[in-house]
Amino acid sequence: MTDGAIKYFGLGSTWPAPPQLSSEMVQWAIRLVLECSPKAAIECFRTNAQTSLLPDLPACTVPTLILHGENDQIAPLHLCGRRTAQGIAGSELKTYPGGSHGMFLTHKDRLNEDLLIFIQG
Repeated sequence: MTDGAIKYFGLGSTWPAPPQLSSEMVQWAIRLVLECSPKAAIECFRTNAQTSLLPDLPACTVPTLILHGENDQIAPLHLCGRRTAQGIAGSELKTYPGGSHGMFLTHKDRLNEDLLIFIQG
């Protein structure tokens, strides 16, 4: 287990993972990261670290759902999810207790349900 995977999935320093997250899924996610272009990964990291999109958020005028984990160690809720929701008028912020940056795996059922409800309006 890498430190990055531990933070990405909000696992702390303990294993095994929650029942909804198998060790095979964690290994799959690690392989995905290792298969990407190192240059692309560095440039994405650099862009995320150096660019603030907050000034552009008021221009967003479409219905917006923001899903964010309360235990996101990669992009903390107070710095990212809450600021994004404040910057987009009428947006809806849903937070997931215990949710990490990797909620698409750790909270997949709830995430899919929330997306469907939002899409169906």
